Amino acid sequence: MTGAESEITSNFYLVLSIILTTYFIMSLIGNMFLIGAAGKRKWLGLIPIVNDYFIYKIYWSRKIFVIYILAIITRVFSSGSNDTTVAAICLISSMILLIIEVMLADHISKAFDKNTLVLKVYPHRDRTRVLEMS
Repeated sequence: MTGAESEITSNFYLVLSIILTTYFIMSLIGNMFLIGAAGKRKWLGLIPIVNDYFIYKIYWSRKIFVIYILAIITRVFSSGSNDTTVAAICLISSMILLIIEVMLADHISKAFDKNTLVLKVYPHRDRTRVLEMS
């Protein structure tokens, strides 16, 4: 690798690190406000696993939190393997995590009297309601 390529790679990783750190901090702040809106102590939102527990407990269910943690553990231990069965398990756990995260966002939006998930997935429903009201 030449000096210019090394500098470009290093700059790329620096920018990526800044973006991921910013995302992590914004996520912690958002979790802090979500937990605070439910009447709990806001500082609980700053502790990574604890904030997830309280968000699931407040807005959905503790049982789903257990499934969420098990899917994360399964994904961590099955990632990076060359075995196709293990890779399939990793893919399935990733899909489960995606579904749980989307459904959690839906539960949180309903808790704040917003139904944003339905509007984004089915935008034509909102238009028909507006047409009926006219």
